[in-house]
Amino acid sequence: MILDYTDKEARVIKRMIRRNLIRNMRVLDWKIDNAMYMCKKMYKGIGDLIGITLAAAGAATFVIAVLAADSIPNKWMVPHMAIMVLSLLATLAGAALLKWMRH
Repeated sequence: MILDYTDKEARVIKRMIRRNLIRNMRVLDWKIDNAMYMCKKMYKGIGDLIGITLAAAGAATFVIAVLAADSIPNKWMVPHMAIMVLSLLATLAGAALLKWMRH
């Protein structure tokens, strides 16, 4: 069975197809933008979690190392100082990560 379209019907059909395509493209564009926004939000959230964990762990380790400094024998003083310095660096790295995630 062959369908015969008049020129006017063919133009109407083309216009409807074009309109549907444009509408579908706009919906798809909106969905992609929304997905990108959610990914960016999730990325920042994960960075915040890592930064807070790093800063808190570094600060807690530093405080514990300072409180325990009186009871450390002299032969363990160098590793103890290294732990203190590394915990300070971890705290600074966590704070820097948090600052970087805010921008």
